[in-house]
Amino acid sequence: MLSVLWLSVKCFASFDDRVNTILSGGTVTTKGMSYWELHRYKNTTLLRKSPMQYCPWESYKAIRDHVSIYDTTGFRYAMTIDCDLKKLLRKNAVYNRDFARKFQVSGTKKQQVRKIFNFCNRTKYTTQYNTTRDCFEKRQSACAGIAGAFYVLCRVKHIPVRYVIGWVEWGGGCHAWNKVQLDGKWYWIDCTYGWWLSRYAWEGRTVMEMW
Repeated sequence: MLSVLWLSVKCFASFDDRVNTILSGGTVTTKGMSYWELHRYKNTTLLRKSPMQYCPWESYKAIRDHVSIYDTTGFRYAMTIDCDLKKLLRKNAVYNRDFARKFQVSGTKKQQVRKIFNFCNRTKYTTQYNTTRDCFEKRQSACAGIAGAFYVLCRVKHIPVRYVIGWVEWGGGCHAWNKVQLDGKWYWIDCTYGWWLSRYAWEGRTVMEMW
């Protein structure tokens, strides 16, 4: 049992090193891990290894478009990244971080969250734009950018927050919103629809990804 555990840890450590190499540029193929392990790594750890924490939706799209997982031979899977993800995302990540640092909020954590919520909620909704930067610069965005702006502003102010992608039955399909922690409790919040803090998931919503 111990030897199997050690081999598993060694496998992940080796994989981790290869991912770091990929993030620095170039293409690397990793073999020998199951599909679900690679998929889980792609959607969680890989997101946090790059400057993506400042632009969740842009990061998600970049991983979806540039990271491939495929079957090589008999349940041996490989993952490849065809670009330098850090370089691809750095410009927007730096802009979003700097904007968030300059964004002034004061008061209790709940008052700070309310100000951030109001700012994001007043963004003009349009499907023409969908990034966090659009929300900050143009004050126009779809739900992806609005939820991203809330996520970025909370993170920089050291407020625990999650970015959520899910399915809304009554709202036209795929949607993005957030989860925020106040006084040790997690609350759902949706700046696009103007829904303030709720301890319970809203009816008709299915969470597909959260980070």
